[in-house]
Parts: sequence; structure tokens; C-alpha cells
Amino acid sequence: MFKPKSFGWRCSVFDFSLGGQIVEYYHSFSEFFLINDKYAHRIYEKWRNCDENETAAKSKELRKDLEESTNAFDEEWEKVLSRLDLTENQAKNNWSIMAMSILQTIKRAPSR
Repeated sequence: MFKPKSFGWRCSVFDFSLGGQIVEYYHSFSEFFLINDKYAHRIYEKWRNCDENETAAKSKELRKDLEESTNAFDEEWEKVLSRLDLTENQAKNNWSIMAMSILQTIKRAPSR
């Protein structure tokens, strides 16, 4: 959530192994899904399978697309923090508490 990748997508992912099966808990904000559905995923798909030669040949276009996608997610992130009345540091602290709570809950879960 706090270190978005090159296209700016923000999410929180927890992977756990329970009884030999991997379980993934994936969280993001609805606002990010709306941006993604509206246009950011199309930008990602445009570049997803391009090789190094293709991205080098279209580097200006790639930079423009990366900036557009990242800016949209960053702007929405600021709105989310404002709506929640949090600073980024407070949000990081809350995420750490949530992650520890999830981990402790899983450790206490009975094995089947």
C-alpha cells in the first residue's frame, strides 16, 4: 500500500500458508478499483507484455503513461487519507497493527 509499483497501483496483500494451502488476503480501497476499471488497467495491459526493445523505442510514451497512472492513484491516495483523517505515517501504523492482528488470529486458528 505504501510503496506502489511503477504504475501506481496500491494494495495490501497478505499471503499465508494454512495446512499446506496458500491463502491470499488482498485489500485495496474501492476508489482505486474505480480508477483501475476506468483506465489504469488498460495502461498496464498496454505495456505488460512489451519487451525491453519495445519499451526503449517508445520510452516517452511509456513515461507519459506511467506518470498518468501513478498520478491518478497518488491523487486518490491523498483523498483516501484525508477522508480517513490520517497522515501517511498514521496509516502505516494502522496497517502494521492490522497485519499483526491478522497474523495472531491465524496463529491461534486450530489446525484441521
